[in-house]
Amino acid sequence: MKNNTIIILFLFSSIAFFVNAIFYDEEIAPYTYTIYSSNKDYSFKMNSDSSGIAYQIRNTRYKKEMWKTNGWYSFQTFITDDGKYLIRLGNWPRGESPSEKDLAIAFYNKGKLIKSYSTRELIKNDSLVVVTVSHYMFMKDEPSLTDYYFQLKTIDEIVYEFDVRTGEILSGS
Repeated sequence: MKNNTIIILFLFSSIAFFVNAIFYDEEIAPYTYTIYSSNKDYSFKMNSDSSGIAYQIRNTRYKKEMWKTNGWYSFQTFITDDGKYLIRLGNWPRGESPSEKDLAIAFYNKGKLIKSYSTRELIKNDSLVVVTVSHYMFMKDEPSLTDYYFQLKTIDEIVYEFDVRTGEILSGS
């Protein structure tokens, strides 16, 4: 009887583990969201149809369209306080290791691509990459935007600082 109880407990815990792992790795469908510059003078609306619109906010009733993006979707974007520059983070990449095909970060000036980096370009130590059932994680902490400087920490503990105006890496490589 004691062995049967142990087997049943083992089976239930195994099932719970695998169900959790399957749902944990489920991709989220694109959704529409809006982010704001830190001074609240500009916003960027990312649409679920892979288009985006940057606005200048004049008051609570009026927004002036500044520029648009098209052809990509990101779950995480940032806009500068002058409304000119946008930072786009790559979505959760599929696979087991960094790849030239997987976007890590991209920089835009008025909706036009300035520069982008793949996960392969930023990750230096593949052994520290966290792999799930079908994806891998390349960032460690929440990135930050301060003025025209963007900071991103990779899973292998490299802190990159980028100049948003050029997309160039200032430190961390």
